[in-house]
Amino acid sequence: MGGFGWAARQVSTLFNSRPELGVSVSFLSGRSRRRGSPAAVHGTPIVFCGAGCDRQTLARGKPDLLLTLDFRPRYRAVFDIFDRVPVIVWVRDPKPPHIQAEVDSLRLPKDPSWPQGIKPINSRALAGAAAARVRAGIPVLFGTPAPSLASVVRQTYGVGEVECVFLPNIVDRVDGPTIKSEKPQVIFLGRLDPIKRPWLFVELARFFPAVEFLMLGQPHFKGRGSWAAHDLPPNVRLFGHVDGALKHQIVSSAWVLVNTSIHESLPTSVLEALARETPILSFTNQDNVTSRFGIVAPWCSGDGRKGLGALVAGLRQLLDDTTRRTMLGREGRRWVEGTHHAAGFLQAFDQLCASAGVQRMSALPAGRTLAAAAHGRGAHQCL
Repeated sequence: MGGFGWAARQVSTLFNSRPELGVSVSFLSGRSRRRGSPAAVHGTPIVFCGAGCDRQTLARGKPDLLLTLDFRPRYRAVFDIFDRVPVIVWVRDPKPPHIQAEVDSLRLPKDPSWPQGIKPINSRALAGAAAARVRAGIPVLFGTPAPSLASVVRQTYGVGEVECVFLPNIVDRVDGPTIKSEKPQVIFLGRLDPIKRPWLFVELARFFPAVEFLMLGQPHFKGRGSWAAHDLPPNVRLFGHVDGALKHQIVSSAWVLVNTSIHESLPTSVLEALARETPILSFTNQDNVTSRFGIVAPWCSGDGRKGLGALVAGLRQLLDDTTRRTMLGREGRRWVEGTHHAAGFLQAFDQLCASAGVQRMSALPAGRTLAAAAHGRGAHQCL
């Protein structure tokens, strides 16, 4: 689930479905194995590297490469076991101090509780975790699906000057035309957690009683500092976590995707919506994606209610102007299809592998694997 889990799944699915590419994938978790822990996720073996694991046995089966999704302190367990393995850090959602300050301004509406899910993450611990590799001349490389994020790599991870190359997402291509609903539908696609400010989507719906507002996603927190849906207007429907054909159908039929988060880098939800010709209304504008394929509402701190008027105005523009809305959706689809695809990922991945001294093989030798550290809500994975 979530953007990190989605990215890990897309990479593993690509290589698992195409063995001729010469890459075998495993998920490596910094957690300890627990009773009931799965042996595989999405058809990919998962190896637990936390306390209690047989480090010597794991080290003998070392991968050729670690691909990490950002960096989390829990990845250190994986780094320590495979301390001679090159690393590619896929920079997806870095939070240098100035971004963390924006996130820290988040408040729940009419609730003094500190919001759950916004605690700073010590991503700068990467510098220490990678130090021995750097001294030994073992590469630690960086790629990102959002080129503008390259400017915050040094601040975020505590590393020196490094090159951060464009490593695109793998967005599944949508076959054929998309069919929009006859009556207007607006969607929210993401976790129903405070950082996403889902209450703004609910409040927005009250201004458009003739429009259907569909919320796709589920909360990951409970109790103080979380958000729970209540007193919803009749035009708001909760779907919970949705994937597969139903998700495709809903996102394809929607007229607009609304993103109310206080912070985003390049959200998976935005790419999935644009791939289905659904334009964006958002407070965030990473790499100018929203401004190119939708409408940007001025960013606002706290609970975001001061920005509600801008959301209402922006949504009204998109709903009322069919020509503009259709054009933005089609242009967004062309951009996603031409930018974030498997071929582009493989080209950049091969370049990074060459820099790391690793080469994909057309015939996969025994033991040649890709492994990566990835963080997901409730699980830590490595490819």
